[in-house]
Amino acid sequence: MKEFLKSNLFYAIVSVVMAVFLMFYVDSLSIPATSERTFSDLTVQVTNLPEGMLLDNEVPQVDLRLKGYSTTIASTSAKDIRVWVDLKNAGTGTNTYRLQTSLPSGLELVWTRPATLNLTLDTQGEKTMALRVQTQNSVAEGYGSFAPSVNPDSVTLSGPQSLLDQVSSAVVTVDLTGLTADYSMELPVVLYDSQGQRVEDERIALSDPKVWVGVKVSENKSSKSVVIRPAFSGEPEEKYRSGGVEVSPSTVRIAGTYD
Repeated sequence: MKEFLKSNLFYAIVSVVMAVFLMFYVDSLSIPATSERTFSDLTVQVTNLPEGMLLDNEVPQVDLRLKGYSTTIASTSAKDIRVWVDLKNAGTGTNTYRLQTSLPSGLELVWTRPATLNLTLDTQGEKTMALRVQTQNSVAEGYGSFAPSVNPDSVTLSGPQSLLDQVSSAVVTVDLTGLTADYSMELPVVLYDSQGQRVEDERIALSDPKVWVGVKVSENKSSKSVVIRPAFSGEPEEKYRSGGVEVSPSTVRIAGTYD
């Protein structure tokens, strides 16, 4: 045995074993280490939104976990990753859309959370409504007010059609409390549904969020009720004859100074 350990054959075998070990060791050094990393709260882009349509809900952020060489993982930032949903040929209503990703070279997607998004699409609508002016409280004692004027007298609403369909009136409210002189003020337009509930949604845009309202106020030094009497002119054709005439209201109250 001692003679074998001293023989050239033994040294040759040891040399071969050492060479093979060194070869595998060097190869292991040349293979980069891999790792995984999670990227959180990534913004999802929306592509190919059909013309005349809009998103009726916010697009949530998503999380991605990537796998790849440690050096590549470490040097990757959120701006290097693209996440999107393709809405080509999408229809109105709520539907499920799968997320698509574009990653830096050498990285592999492990998972996406969530993997799909539920998005609601609606048509872009427009609606023009006449403004209604309502008054509350009263002018000072001994004074009277005339019907308010408003400029402009209508507003145009734009936004998701399903929301616009809920709006039944556009109202401006004027507070007359204690007025003794003419009043002019820019006031907000408030939207209401058919049940009298306010419709407040930032997705609805108004052409004029505020409008000018004017109210003439005068001192009631003299006032009286006057019967409305219709005035007629001309005669009906021979085959027709006039019937009764109804006036509503039958009286009005007028006010003014003694002058």
